[in-house]
Amino acid sequence: MQIELKPGIDWVGAIDWNVRDFHGYSTRRGTTYNAYLVRAEKTALLSTSIWSLLFPGDP
Repeated sequence: MQIELKPGIDWVGAIDWNVRDFHGYSTRRGTTYNAYLVRAEKTALLSTSIWSLLFPGDP
């Protein structure tokens, strides 16, 4: 999923609606795995996400 936050910065994370326990916290509506794509003089991916959720089938 990709959502533009402002020109040159996109949220490219994932939403996992099925997670109900996230490190001891109750998550009735799932959780997000956040990653940001910054496009400027150079491009950078800032990721705290689980790669397989962002890119299914990609090792």
